[in-house]
Amino acid sequence: MRVATREGVRIVTVPAVRDRSDVGTYDNAVKNMLGGVNPMRRYGQEAGVNLASFDGATIQGFIGASDELQTLSLLTDEKELTARYYTGELRYEQIYAQTS
Repeated sequence: MRVATREGVRIVTVPAVRDRSDVGTYDNAVKNMLGGVNPMRRYGQEAGVNLASFDGATIQGFIGASDELQTLSLLTDEKELTARYYTGELRYEQIYAQTS
């Protein structure tokens, strides 16, 4: 999965089902933010996922071909996510890395 972490956008093998689900939900929150949907609603407010609920969130996974499980912090800074999007580093056609 492609994941925007505090250390940059990484291709991560995420073994835990819960973490994969969290990445998918986080991905939707980032899409909402980039699309102009109120990105920083407080947790519990209505209307979809929000980026604020991922402040401090982490997932565990393997980066690239590494066999070392790492804990990665999800990127929630709106300005940095926007900058990564406009430089082409962060695109959301899909969150899964292309394999062919």
